[in-house]
Amino acid sequence: MVPPMNIALMRHRLFAVFWGTSLFLGGLARADDAAEAAASMNARVIRMQRFIVSATRIEKNPWRYASAQGFEILSRTSDSRTLWWLDAIRRGLWLEGEVMPADWLPAPPLPYTVILDEADLTKIAVGPLQSHPIDYRPPRDDAAWGQFRGYVNTFADESGASDGDTVSNDVNLRSVDASAPVYATMSVERLSRCTPALPPWLLAGLVGKHCGLFRESFALDWTTEGGTPEIKAAVGPGTIWISLKDTKALLHAIGNGGNVLVPMLPLGRLFAEEPPSHQDALLWESEAALFARWALLGPGRQDPAVHRAFLELARRARIEPINERIFSECFGHGYADTLSALQRYLVKDALGKPMSVAWAMPRSYLEEVKITEATSDQIGRILGDRLRMEGDALGDGYGELGRDFLLSAGRTLERAYRNDNGLPPDVDPSVERAPSPGPSPHSTLGPPIGMKPFVVTADHLHDPRLQAVYGLYEHDLGNNLLARDFLEAAVRSRVVRPKAYLALADILDAQAKLVSTREDEKLSEEQAGPILKLLNAAFQQAPTADLCSRIIETWEGSDAKPAEEDIARIAEDAALFPRDLDLVYGAAAFCAQAGYDAPAVKLIKMGLGFATYDFDKDDFEQLRSTLRSQPKTP
Repeated sequence: MVPPMNIALMRHRLFAVFWGTSLFLGGLARADDAAEAAASMNARVIRMQRFIVSATRIEKNPWRYASAQGFEILSRTSDSRTLWWLDAIRRGLWLEGEVMPADWLPAPPLPYTVILDEADLTKIAVGPLQSHPIDYRPPRDDAAWGQFRGYVNTFADESGASDGDTVSNDVNLRSVDASAPVYATMSVERLSRCTPALPPWLLAGLVGKHCGLFRESFALDWTTEGGTPEIKAAVGPGTIWISLKDTKALLHAIGNGGNVLVPMLPLGRLFAEEPPSHQDALLWESEAALFARWALLGPGRQDPAVHRAFLELARRARIEPINERIFSECFGHGYADTLSALQRYLVKDALGKPMSVAWAMPRSYLEEVKITEATSDQIGRILGDRLRMEGDALGDGYGELGRDFLLSAGRTLERAYRNDNGLPPDVDPSVERAPSPGPSPHSTLGPPIGMKPFVVTADHLHDPRLQAVYGLYEHDLGNNLLARDFLEAAVRSRVVRPKAYLALADILDAQAKLVSTREDEKLSEEQAGPILKLLNAAFQQAPTADLCSRIIETWEGSDAKPAEEDIARIAEDAALFPRDLDLVYGAAAFCAQAGYDAPAVKLIKMGLGFATYDFDKDDFEQLRSTLRSQPKTP
């Protein structure tokens, strides 16, 4: 039984809403001693009502916190709804692990964050920080769902906030039916972290926008027999061939009993490193998705030998181009037999027919999770980081919108700082006030209180993760002197936040070049050392091709001389991204210039294997011609 409107939660490509309008946040000023105020004739003064500060925290709907299996949740909805959504996430993790091997889905360097709310959006003024509710709709390829057509609703919003090393999602659950079991996925983001990267044809087959297996995620087929919901299977969209129009035409031909043989690209073209032509792009993605379904959810799931062959092919495709010889070594036969099997599978079992995975998730997977009142640090770190990332992503191109997010992030972070240090909330820092000449003779509010600028310092923050977020926020604003203090404190604590190490490296690099008098703008060995240490630490936490390139550029832009272990590390790191030919060539050239030809030769060979254009091949061949005949190995 698949009940309408309670199915298939969503495809979590990058899915978020904006929250922050109802949280009261403090300002950037604090009350000073009256005697000190009197001694300073030029101090800024404002009139304040007298009030009593209480240690009791009074909130109508306080934040709650939970964590499990690589996720942190900050919630202002009921515990039951919080657990319902957390279970949806955990079901998604389990299902993805059932369909795909673990090494395709590496854990992120730090937990994903999810912000849950249930505010009545109809009573909140429309603004840039308004929450984004879940909106269930029939899938755009409804015809591909076969017997489930008309019963399945999915959520496929692709908005979100990401910082390269983390993803923050925001969900409003007010109008959501939380009575049915659901499933949420982060498959796209998780697959993108795989190193060496999955080959293009496999990524297209899994998460391709038009035909990928996880293009709309899976629905849950469940029953309430026995009084409680029980999941029987996970059901995914059926196979689309090229387009909905082509798919319907094929289904019509098959239904009329015709002998349908669907034309396909040769498998050599499917696995080729050269991207498909515009004309063949949809056919290429359709075939990639069919191959993935055949191997992971069709005959390959039923036949252990086929399944092992496919996984071995995928493993080798991550580090070397695929040809028919390699394919035969994996499958025991050539392209022709498999292409014929795919054609039969498409017509008989896949086209327009939903995928299905028998549900056998152990109940122990949904272990009990403790939900507690969120601390000031947790609120500031998760909510402030979410707003900061959104403001940074919008940047100057969105005018005041990006500024609004950054301003809200600053207020959130400052409130965490104040609560962390037992300070009261205060005035809004964004409001400029003229200095007061003195008390009004008609005032009944008491004498004026002198105000000093409110200064946040890294040594008064107790959570290195909050220090890192504060530092990234100041860096986003361009306040690099203040950002450096926070980031250095976080790094000293060995915080897991790759972006913090990268931001601090950027600051040190900019400051070194600012004081440099050298015409070549090169860094000294003393200046380059700390920067390289930061970049390597960031790479170890979250390896990316951009970081590897940055490390090489820093070596080349300094007087520092790489040691053998440095060369070995660069060659090893670059080999994690064999399809990034610019990186592979840059790493090979760097090794050669440092006098280490053996790793350069290995990288050149890798680059030539993946190069598809003559100019790339010529560059690698020219570099190889410059190497000595007796290379040394680090």
